[in-house]
Amino acid sequence: MFKGTRVSRQNIPSLRIKMGYVIQEGGLFPHLTAYENVTLMAHYLMWDQQRISRRLQELTYLTRFPMMDSIASRCNCQAASASGSA
Repeated sequence: MFKGTRVSRQNIPSLRIKMGYVIQEGGLFPHLTAYENVTLMAHYLMWDQQRISRRLQELTYLTRFPMMDSIASRCNCQAASASGSA
């Protein structure tokens, strides 16, 4: 069971999306920036930029991690995302 849902072969992919996990070391993509690695799944799920920013702010607050916005501004990721190239 996961969050009240019985786990089966058919629903494993959709449940994995809801689980969340933190990729460390070997799971990070070295060709992506920190911001791009952190927001990769949100982009894959086709979240809009506003939703990504809100969630990122929430997570940085909860983890007391330095704001990712400053990292994003250094790599110009938000502009690339807005144009659809990220």
